[in-house]
Amino acid sequence: MAGKSDSDNKSPQPDSDLPVLISPNGGTPDDEMRIELHQYVDGQWQLEVFTDLASCLEKIPQAGMHWLNIEGRPGRDNLDRLGRFYHLEEKSLNEADEGSAGHHRPRVEFYDNYYFIVLYIILDHCKIDAYQVNIFLGQNFLITVEEKGGHTFDMLRQRLRYNGTKIANMGVDYMACSICDILIDGFYPHIQAIFEEMADLEDRISMHTEKNVAETIHDIQRRLLHLDRLAWSIQGATDALQNPDNELINPGNIQFYRNCYEHTLQISHSIENYRDVARGILDYHLSLNANQMNQVMKVLTIIATVFIPLTFIVGVYGMNFNPDAGPFSMPELNQPYGYLIIWGVMLSCAGGMLAYFRKQKWL
Repeated sequence: MAGKSDSDNKSPQPDSDLPVLISPNGGTPDDEMRIELHQYVDGQWQLEVFTDLASCLEKIPQAGMHWLNIEGRPGRDNLDRLGRFYHLEEKSLNEADEGSAGHHRPRVEFYDNYYFIVLYIILDHCKIDAYQVNIFLGQNFLITVEEKGGHTFDMLRQRLRYNGTKIANMGVDYMACSICDILIDGFYPHIQAIFEEMADLEDRISMHTEKNVAETIHDIQRRLLHLDRLAWSIQGATDALQNPDNELINPGNIQFYRNCYEHTLQISHSIENYRDVARGILDYHLSLNANQMNQVMKVLTIIATVFIPLTFIVGVYGMNFNPDAGPFSMPELNQPYGYLIIWGVMLSCAGGMLAYFRKQKWL
């Protein structure tokens, strides 16, 4: 680690309450950077908050466990300063600088003195909105860079407050695992929201109140596919971290990384099941449409069938024949009740056909 100034020996004032920084809009704007420095000093975790990285780095001691959480986009100058202080490689700094705009997939990169981990936080499953979280894991330091601040790591802050000594004994690699687990668990609310959306869509289909079913199902499947790709990438990253050959991972903490890997498997299976549910809903919609079409075609077929003999009779008696020409030249035209007789024949024919259809349970 790079050299320190005389202020390195000064310990920050204890703050056992570990306050959580919350901006008025629930996050940190991109042009505003906030830094939390969590240090384990004298058997407890102490917290100092900065808005300037240089001032923060001056307070970091030569030795000792600490977590540096940067909320907002630090900018290239600050990242270079961070790289010089912790001896970070240029490649990882470039990817951290690009952030979500670089479209980096979740993964782990192994360097000589640290690991660089890329994960994502999902903000809105409807818009498939997510932002990148960069994690630098060293021997005694943990650096997290969030593009947008907020409540993401509140659970870890609470654990430092109430179980700080235990976490310190387990090492910064356990804290990194906790962060990975928090980010992975962030998938579940969004997956559950999509499932509830599908259940509501199925109800609307049953009540015939949904007009754009195919478009809605396609949008749901598109979002599930995006989540599945993210989950698959995170699965590969956690699989790499649970390797016993990783020097910066305490062998006793391998099980926790394995748990993260298993969580990603559960997420992938859940997403795949929900994609099957979405396909089932689409099949249900198509079956309802087919059944409705069959009902319409049945009614139209029955109407056409009833009118076929009636049309034949009307067509026959619509021909122009001279009844005086012979005995077989439509003698009914001279009958005084011929018109009523023809109507009776047609109504009897139609009624008989309808009675037959009902007996066959076609109506």
